[in-house]
Amino acid sequence: MGEHLLKRRVQRGELQREVAKQLGVTTDTYLLWEKDRTNPEVRNYPAIFRLLGYDPLPAPSTLADRIRRKRLQLGLSRKGAATLIKVDEGTLARWESGEWKPRMSRRKVEIFLGMKPTP
Repeated sequence: MGEHLLKRRVQRGELQREVAKQLGVTTDTYLLWEKDRTNPEVRNYPAIFRLLGYDPLPAPSTLADRIRRKRLQLGLSRKGAATLIKVDEGTLARWESGEWKPRMSRRKVEIFLGMKPTP
């Protein structure tokens, strides 16, 4: 993630503090992301994806990956996504780990995967 943030910031000719302000975080927090010392919190991903103009994470290859990716794109905690899908948080965790596959809730998952991130 850090490499993508740095490249975009340099392309735009902006200072770290300017990008941090756009993302709603402190300059120190942004610096840690840019240097890959920490990862952003889930709630920060939508703003980062908007800033970059793309999603830099590896393409999902499994249903579990797709569920987790969508949760990140929406900036939702596991609890928030579970509430939205109307399933137990533990169930969602097992889906994301690949331990379980959604069967009876398959339609709910399809709706969730089709949701558009809010600007």
